[in-house]
Order: sequence, then C-alpha cells, then structure tokens
Amino acid sequence: MSGLEVRKLLHDVRQPLAVIQVAAANLRIRFADRLDEGDFAYLAAKLDRIEEQARRVATLSDRIAKIIPAEPHGTPASGVSAPNGPIR
Repeated sequence: MSGLEVRKLLHDVRQPLAVIQVAAANLRIRFADRLDEGDFAYLAAKLDRIEEQARRVATLSDRIAKIIPAEPHGTPASGVSAPNGPIR
C-alpha cells in the first residue's frame, strides 16, 4: 500500500470519528437536564467511554500519518503528476 493510499484510508477513518465525537457531545448536552441524576450518570459514563475510544483511534491515526513516507516531489496529493512541480 502506497503512502497516498494510507493517507486516503486515514482520512476515511477520521471522518466518522469526528461525527462520533460530535454526536456524543450532543447527546450529553441534550439529555443533561432530561434524565434523573442516576440515569444521566450512566449515560455520561458510556459517552465518556465512546469519546475516549474515538480519541484513541484518532491518536493512532495521527501516529500512523507521521510515519508514512512523503509523496515524491512533483506528485500532488491527488496522485496526478504536474509538469512544473506539485499543484497547490
């Protein structure tokens, strides 16, 4: 698998992570004053776990991105060679 393919895969992993993190935060806000203390504590603990695991995957994704070799000069991120260097 090339560095470009790995970067695309990491992007595909990060997108749903962002949605998961926002959804967990929204649930916490939405139900903060709608549940009794015990039920909200239970929900908050589960949301904490979801957010913790999402952060863990994001951290792993960042670590993988740091070890992927850079694309060769003249090859833009799209993988299409440009005659005068990378397209920015």
